[in-house]
Amino acid sequence: MDVILPSNLPALNARIFCRAQRDVPQFEIPVGSNRSPWIDGLCRKYGVPLGSPWCALQAAEVWSDAGAEIPPVDDSRGMHPAMAESWRLWALATLRFSSIPEIGCAVLYGRGGRGPASHIGSCLASLTPYLTDFEGNSRLPWMPWTRDGELYTLQLVNTDHLIGYVHPQPQSGVTHF
Repeated sequence: MDVILPSNLPALNARIFCRAQRDVPQFEIPVGSNRSPWIDGLCRKYGVPLGSPWCALQAAEVWSDAGAEIPPVDDSRGMHPAMAESWRLWALATLRFSSIPEIGCAVLYGRGGRGPASHIGSCLASLTPYLTDFEGNSRLPWMPWTRDGELYTLQLVNTDHLIGYVHPQPQSGVTHF
């Protein structure tokens, strides 16, 4: 199935969108464990314990593969791309945070739509007629909202918990054609 993206969408956002689709669906094995060979690979790659929440790991993987910068590891400030709150703090500090949705943006969630961020969608997938995003460590749509789900899939954006959006910028010195 071909997806038609807006002609004015930045190329980086389009690459993020295309990359985000590639992993759908992924499931925890066993369900509820935050584990699978695929998730364990993300944990090893980003240096976090096996069984860690993986929504931000998925976002980091998608963005990095597409050529977008991700939050740095900064132990002195408790920053790591595997933590949704690190994405929020980094986006605020680098002027990437916005309340304006755009396809390809990461989507930040927190209880009641406020920080700290406790969940992240790797890529806003549609604006109309519904806001949707690709989310890891998510739940099936009919289940209660939580940051600790069992799959990577396309979801409706949960506007009750929406904090805002992180707009991507290219990695320094990286060119994509």
